[in-house]
Amino acid sequence: MHEVYLAFGSNLGDRKGIILTAVDKLLQKGLILHKMSSMYETIPYGYSDQPVFLNSVASFLFGKGSYELLEITKAVENELGRKRTIKWGPRNIDIDILLFAKQIINEKDLVIPHYDIQNRLFFLVPLTEIEPDIEDPRCGLKYRVYMKKLMKIDSSSIRMFTKKEVLLNELEDLSKPFI
Repeated sequence: MHEVYLAFGSNLGDRKGIILTAVDKLLQKGLILHKMSSMYETIPYGYSDQPVFLNSVASFLFGKGSYELLEITKAVENELGRKRTIKWGPRNIDIDILLFAKQIINEKDLVIPHYDIQNRLFFLVPLTEIEPDIEDPRCGLKYRVYMKKLMKIDSSSIRMFTKKEVLLNELEDLSKPFI
């Protein structure tokens, strides 16, 4: 089994409900939830003329390969009605593979660790919440170092929305057979 870290984002519809449903669908597809962060409200990245996002990170145990995980995450996005219209634009769900064990993959259709993880507070804050000492497999630097640097520049772009304990209770109600 591999430990994988997935990031969830939503800025359309019932943002929190959609993220929890995405996690539930991943559990139904055989992933095992290990840890889940709190949810954070964040300003949009890249394309700013859109609603604010909710973001969360979860770690899962997964027994297959990275490309199988990519297929599953894309399938869940499609099941939830994800539409790809504007790069970095509004979306009801976005699931990004941040880390897959300690693998480093640089392919056209899959980059692990996520190509821009070190520049995005909405990845780093929830990631380091659930795993404070996690390291960048490319260089061994702890991700919290990147986070602290970015927080000094702009800590106002992210704020707590829902604590992880509340989310886990809500997820348990949704996913009883899978948790």
